[in-house]
Amino acid sequence: MNHETLKEATILLKIIETTKKTLSEIKLNERERSTNVNKDNKFDDGRYQLCICEFGDGSGWNCKLNRYKGNDELINVIIKTLERQLKEFEEEFANL
Repeated sequence: MNHETLKEATILLKIIETTKKTLSEIKLNERERSTNVNKDNKFDDGRYQLCICEFGDGSGWNCKLNRYKGNDELINVIIKTLERQLKEFEEEFANL
């Protein structure tokens, strides 16, 4: 293994670790959220403060997806995309 391959492997390991952690947190949130749905409001899927931001503390640029219904669908797309990317990262790492 040369220096460039080692550098790429290190970067991929960090990406794999971060992606696994993110998936775990999203799935945990999914389980917790399913018990907090507002049963008196059919439009409230319990996830109307979804926000994508530059930094983990919410600072920097951000995109607030403040809405009542449909965030479950967005979360599912995010989960599927992260799972696909994780598989790709792991395959790329295995091929180094």
